[in-house]
Amino acid sequence: MMTYIEYLTLTLIWLLGDILVSCSGGSVFFIDTQVVATEGKQFNIRVGHTGDIDGIVNVIVSVDNLNQDFIGSSQVASFSPIGSNIAMVTFMVTDDNEPEIEETYIFTLSVIGTATTVTIPNMASVIIQANDDAYGVFSITDISPMPAVEDPVSTNIVNITLGRELGTYGQVTVSYRIISSDPDAIVGQDISPSSGSVTFNDQEMSNVVQLQIRTDSIPENDEEFQIELVGATQGARVINNNDTVIIRANDAPIRFQQKEFRFDEGPVTKIVKLTVLRGIDSDGVTPIGSASDIATVNYLLMPVTASNSQDFRGNNGQSSGQVVFPSQSREATITIEIIEDSEPEVEEYFQVVLSSPSSGMILSEPSRVDVIINANDNPAGILSLRSPDFISLPVEQINEDLDSDVIFTVIRTAGSFGTVSVAWEIIRNDSGVGAVSLDVSPTNGIVSFNPEVREQPIIIGINQDALAEPAERFKLRLLPASATGDAKVEGIIEGIILIEDSDNVYGLIEFSPDDQQTLVIDADPRMLQLLISRYGANIGDVHINLTVSYEPSDGGSAEVLEDTEISTIMFAGETEMIEHVHLLSTAFIQVGGVFTAEIMGVDLVADPAVGAFNSPILGSHVVTTITVTPAEANGEIGIHSLEPLRVDEPSNGPSVVRIKLSREGTSGDAIIRWTLHGIGLYATNVTSDDIAKMSGSVVMKSGMSETFIEITVLPDDIPEIDEEMSLVLIGVEPSMTQRLRSGFTIKKIIINENDNPGGIFQFDASNQLSFILTEGGEPAEFTVIREDGDLTEQSIKYEIVNGELDFFGATNVLTFSPGERSKSFSVAAIPDGIPELEETFTLRIKSYGESVATIGSRSTIELSVSKNDAAHGIVNFDGSIFYLDESKGSVKEIATIPVVRSKGLYGAVQVSWSIVPNTEIDLRPSSGTITFTSEQDIAYISVESVPDEITEPAEGFTLSLNDPVGGVIIGQASSCTVMIYENDYPIFFNVLSYEVEEPSQTAVKIRREGTVDHVVTLKYQTMSGTASSTSGDFTRIPTGELIFGIGEVEKTIFVQTLDDTIPEGRETFYLKVYDIIGDVVFDGPNEVNITILDNDDAYGIFKFLPPFTQTVEEGSTVQYAITRNGGNFGGVTVYYQLYYTQTNELAKNGGDFDHAEGLNVVFNEGEVTKYIFLSPRMDNEPEKEKVYTIEISRLEVFDGRTDVTLAKISDVDSTAMLTILESDDPNGRFGFPIESKEQTVAEDYYIGMSSSSSVQLQVDRRMGVFGTVEVLWEIYSERVAGGLPKMYDLIFLGNIPSNLMLVPSQIRDGTGTNVASFPGDSDVYILVPSIYHPPSTEILDGFSISSWIQPFANTDGYILAKTNLDGSRHFYTLRIVTNSLQTLLIFGYSITGSNENGYQSVTYQRNLIDTRWHHVVVSAGSGSLEFFMDGTLIGTRYLTAAQVIIDYDGQLTVGAIYPGSHQFSGYLQDVRIYTRKLSDDEILELYEMTARQDLTVISGYLTYYSGSREQFINIQTIQDTEEESNEVFTVRLLNAKSGATLSLSDNTATVTVLKSDNANGLFYFPQQCQPALPSTEASTITCTVARQRGDDGQVIVTWAAYQTVSNQVTLGLATDDFVEFTGQVVFEAGERSKTFSVQLKDDDIPESSETFEIRLVNTTTEDSIVGTTNTSGASIDDAHHVSIVTVKENDFPYGLLQFSTSLIPPKSDDPFIPPSTEKPVVRVPEEAGIARLMVVRAQGYQGVITAEWRTTDGTARSSGQIPPDYSVHGPEKTYS
Repeated sequence: MMTYIEYLTLTLIWLLGDILVSCSGGSVFFIDTQVVATEGKQFNIRVGHTGDIDGIVNVIVSVDNLNQDFIGSSQVASFSPIGSNIAMVTFMVTDDNEPEIEETYIFTLSVIGTATTVTIPNMASVIIQANDDAYGVFSITDISPMPAVEDPVSTNIVNITLGRELGTYGQVTVSYRIISSDPDAIVGQDISPSSGSVTFNDQEMSNVVQLQIRTDSIPENDEEFQIELVGATQGARVINNNDTVIIRANDAPIRFQQKEFRFDEGPVTKIVKLTVLRGIDSDGVTPIGSASDIATVNYLLMPVTASNSQDFRGNNGQSSGQVVFPSQSREATITIEIIEDSEPEVEEYFQVVLSSPSSGMILSEPSRVDVIINANDNPAGILSLRSPDFISLPVEQINEDLDSDVIFTVIRTAGSFGTVSVAWEIIRNDSGVGAVSLDVSPTNGIVSFNPEVREQPIIIGINQDALAEPAERFKLRLLPASATGDAKVEGIIEGIILIEDSDNVYGLIEFSPDDQQTLVIDADPRMLQLLISRYGANIGDVHINLTVSYEPSDGGSAEVLEDTEISTIMFAGETEMIEHVHLLSTAFIQVGGVFTAEIMGVDLVADPAVGAFNSPILGSHVVTTITVTPAEANGEIGIHSLEPLRVDEPSNGPSVVRIKLSREGTSGDAIIRWTLHGIGLYATNVTSDDIAKMSGSVVMKSGMSETFIEITVLPDDIPEIDEEMSLVLIGVEPSMTQRLRSGFTIKKIIINENDNPGGIFQFDASNQLSFILTEGGEPAEFTVIREDGDLTEQSIKYEIVNGELDFFGATNVLTFSPGERSKSFSVAAIPDGIPELEETFTLRIKSYGESVATIGSRSTIELSVSKNDAAHGIVNFDGSIFYLDESKGSVKEIATIPVVRSKGLYGAVQVSWSIVPNTEIDLRPSSGTITFTSEQDIAYISVESVPDEITEPAEGFTLSLNDPVGGVIIGQASSCTVMIYENDYPIFFNVLSYEVEEPSQTAVKIRREGTVDHVVTLKYQTMSGTASSTSGDFTRIPTGELIFGIGEVEKTIFVQTLDDTIPEGRETFYLKVYDIIGDVVFDGPNEVNITILDNDDAYGIFKFLPPFTQTVEEGSTVQYAITRNGGNFGGVTVYYQLYYTQTNELAKNGGDFDHAEGLNVVFNEGEVTKYIFLSPRMDNEPEKEKVYTIEISRLEVFDGRTDVTLAKISDVDSTAMLTILESDDPNGRFGFPIESKEQTVAEDYYIGMSSSSSVQLQVDRRMGVFGTVEVLWEIYSERVAGGLPKMYDLIFLGNIPSNLMLVPSQIRDGTGTNVASFPGDSDVYILVPSIYHPPSTEILDGFSISSWIQPFANTDGYILAKTNLDGSRHFYTLRIVTNSLQTLLIFGYSITGSNENGYQSVTYQRNLIDTRWHHVVVSAGSGSLEFFMDGTLIGTRYLTAAQVIIDYDGQLTVGAIYPGSHQFSGYLQDVRIYTRKLSDDEILELYEMTARQDLTVISGYLTYYSGSREQFINIQTIQDTEEESNEVFTVRLLNAKSGATLSLSDNTATVTVLKSDNANGLFYFPQQCQPALPSTEASTITCTVARQRGDDGQVIVTWAAYQTVSNQVTLGLATDDFVEFTGQVVFEAGERSKTFSVQLKDDDIPESSETFEIRLVNTTTEDSIVGTTNTSGASIDDAHHVSIVTVKENDFPYGLLQFSTSLIPPKSDDPFIPPSTEKPVVRVPEEAGIARLMVVRAQGYQGVITAEWRTTDGTARSSGQIPPDYSVHGPEKTYS
């Protein structure tokens, strides 16, 4: 107990002495409270100590080690008075092969002895990381390849089994992806999904990936896909085994072999066959699709001009039938009869149509053919040319160099009466301009037929000249108007003469003579120089394919060439060319090595329009060889084998190691110099003491291919670890003819460790060989030393055999680092509480780990534990509390209380007991003794309660044990409580809550129990809650009084609720009781709740909000708002219905709407407005416009009262109108579904959540699904959120000719639209169909042309041109002319009132030939033309006010002007026409493509095949570190083609990229708050908060002040020390720095020095959005979020001694004494004899202080007179 006062005699003056701090032994605690450990590794836990100690303090760190996860379950650490206040223990985690997940163990801290206490933190958690593949190893277990079948009707599912081996702990998500190198196998189209994941739950060993095989009706051969496991969470491993899925060939096409067949009638009825193909591609040759099954297809004969059964009939007279294809068959026929008659007939035809192919087959064109019956039965005959297949024109292909003529046969069908004739002529059928007679003769003539003659030849001679000529094509035609003799000319009347190229017009290609082929060795790199010659003519560019190989002369490496397959071009006009083939820089070529080059093939780079048949050709000299000569060969020397060489240090004498050197090329002598040096960590250990010679040279004579370097290894007795050294070849001479082989000049040599480098381990000689320990006593310390070598890390294990349960630190692993020679450890006997005799154990050490340690002779020590624990027992109460009733009259209530004796039971013992309070007024007796005999373990104490007449609460008494005799110990349960039950009487409310109507009167009843023979008085009043008396909800009772008379048990209070007309929900007020007088206690709450039920339209009046009339397309969604006026209490379901306005018929499910019945929307309490969404169903049927009425039909209350009507339908606006627009788009109308119209995507994401950085937008194909169509889309930023005008993309909409190349490699970054390469040829341009021309009405008021261009050198051509049909009149054209200095843009146009073309031009002073993309815009409108280049205005041209640009029907082209002149040369992308003049911002958006900075890709195409309903736009965010707020981008569908249209309402969607990279700021303290060391309380502290990174939006930063202790442990908020201990700082957008101030309290409370932390706690943004990660929006900088403030000690913490005038001394539990404000005066009469002065210790009372005192004479004197007035007695005083 602290002493506050001492008494001094007489007046004194005191002085403070030295302050002494009491020594209590201090405390210990964990410094490390959380440690992460690895299996098989050691870890440390630090323990700290505070306070002073007089001796060694021993602490125990222990863990429950039942699973044997640690080597040893406890370790001992010690603190000494002069040592560090930090100690450390080391544990080893047991290494096993069992898969285990992360395990957490709690280590506890205890102290041996009682001088030192354990404080918090006294527990530490050790986490053993997951190990041995605890979460599993995942792989695909199915046998690869896995076959899959494409179902012709629906999506097929393939299950891929994933297996999990080794560990099966935890939930693991395995990610996979599907890839394919097959260009026809399209991931996401043929098989989906393209990627995904599957989750294994805990202990789950198998799971499946479900892949969808998509049906597509596209003929396909086998398609192979690879399934790759990408990764797994929890750090689990995945194994890929090249697992593949093969979709078997499918959708074999069925078609006719040709689209037309022609037959003669007669001379008799004939059988003809039509060939039908299945599984053959359109080239008629290539198999595609499966032919493994039997297949069928139906056919139908359809008469057109030919009549069934009269002109033809089907097989067996049937007009329909079925074609059957046997298995593996790809060809079948349809048999038809052509019927002979005698009627003269003109040409007639009928059709055969295929239908209903069997499963797995699809119809392909031609599926309908015309069968033509030639004109017949004409008496004079019908003249035509003979055709090999009766359909196609006869073609005669001849070689001018071999053939001299060609013959066509004119046939006469039908009749053959009389003499007839017909004239013929030959004309050119190619682009040549030469006369026909130069190549053939004659060029015209007449062929005549005598009666009955049916055939006549036309013989045409071929002019065989020596001119080299390309192939030429001519047409021979019969002239119908020239026919004589009533003959007719019908059918095939034209034939083709194709004269092949002749006289090697494209050349004969071969190698020049071998002696002109050379090996060039003085170039870098070395190369083969091949000379190729071209004989004959040299027209056209020729593509030459070469192969080159090298054969070494002695079996060396043949890999010496950079390329072995070479493709080159010999250009037109060249007769010779040189091709260089580079050798590898590392190539080694030997004498006699042979290079062989072979020309494998030649062809023209561009095939002529007519073809090339006989040239270019290869000559005879297509193989050439070059043999390596001595002058060309290398001489290379290197170490023969680079495998590291391990050698042992010899034990008796030097040993020699030989290292072989080899040489390729043996010409000449070579001197090789070498050196040897140490490498690695111990490089300096390699010296001449280990190797006799560290450098030297060897000679390799001419003709020799190998020699040896000899190295001498020396012996010693020094312990050494592995010594690594490098043998290095450093040079060779002569260097002109010899060189070292690259990569073969260094060899590692290792001398194995020797002479026991790890050392010998044993106990130090200073350790006794036997120790005696006491349970709970001081530990014993032991030291293990290492002798001899100390070069390696070695581990040894010490253990007390069978001592794990008896000793702290019984076992552990000691790891000696290199150079470390001793380690110490301590063990202590565990105080286990079990009485025991002395026990003996053995402490021993042994090797541990893979590296075996040598153990010396002093490896064991004997340990003894002396007799211990309480042999005579410990006594405790068996229970903490015992109850009894109060005795009544003669009935005595007795409590029997057991006392138990635990531990040892040896001998008789005795213990006394006593009760506090000991008055015996309520409980007796108040003391006594109990005795235990030997082996007795329980005894009893009996007490009884004393009766009285007082109503009392329960009373408690403390019963304690004391004064033990006979060696027994009193335990911790040395006291217990004896309770006498209460005896009071309750009063309470009958009911605690009431529900009442408005208005009403409520009777509230109060009841009392127990005795009623006395009066009870109480007061009551009403209290407002959600219901208020001031609002007129109830009548207020300010104060009322209730009196219970004698005998009265129950009383009533009446409460009145009032009426109003305001809609209200449930409202509550209270009736409260207080000031109770009488012998009662209120039981339960002293107030009741009175709830006024809902009333006055509380649940609302429901109606529609504007707009009341809307339009919608099929497949689109429209929303209407329903609101409720009046009250918004309760929950209401609002039902609404749709009916067709024209007929008042209610809509049904599956009609125009999928769901039209039972429609409702739910209003929860507090909700005022809800939205309903209506989506007309896509039914693929053409329909006219329909109007529906939407009507609120009924209401249903689900949360609230239903006994009265509190919700109503409004009398107005309870209906709305919906118009479904006309729908008739057979090829589809495209739009975003509602779920895709607003999407968000993250830029920031946590590891493992990368999928959140991508988004997929669905685009639906509504209405019809016929044909293959494409849709163009693009993304724009908020800058043009209002929307660009309607646009026409001409490259997308135009017809791409086959000779125009699309170049994907040139597509602008981030975009996905086509790039067209225009070579500048006359026939290479894009023609836009007229249906895609911008209507003149759309561009009348203005338009803009936009294009991305990358022109080639000297371009002069049209980017686009709209002209009249012959190209002479320009409606709007844009031409570009470039040179090395500048660029000219010319805009052509036509205006009203003029027949001339107008031109306006702008010169841009820059060369655009820089291989970069440039954006050009011409914007017309308001009488001006504005020219932009790369977003910048470069010129404005004006038209007169009367000039209006006109536009009529015509031709619209890209890359040239119709019909193909002024061709553009270069690349074009996104050539577009916008239907108004663009603003500057819009042009800048098109140039900058702002969305490309955040998203990729931002444009592209969607392709929908026939029957396809949906496609997806996949968008990925771009990861950067720029601070960005939410950014909204618009995804717009721009154009559709092939008959498709775009939705008017759903052609846009938005993608919001969520805020990222601290968009709202990173907040921190740029410096410490000032002052950091305030000198006094009540100081004001000023803090500056700074904002870095982003500064978007308002951010509220919350700060708080916390009190801490010296080890930075937080005690809590500093509520007692700061006036405001928490607050907020508001940063407005753009603000970078703010300050706030806090004030310390001046409290007069004595305090030691205190440390506080002012912390930035959290941030709140004005949009309340954190972001996708905690650093996306606003966050606190963890490194600079704390400022330290230290307040010095104040208000006299060690006390302020002062006199007191009080006569009553203060008690120890009194509050602190305040400082005295005035000087005390004590008056005493002289007769008193002694004056007693009280000295008190005001303010604080820390520590021990000593005060001196003395008196000072005033008018009363202590000396100098006799007798003195007073004398002084008493020493100095000490206060503790």
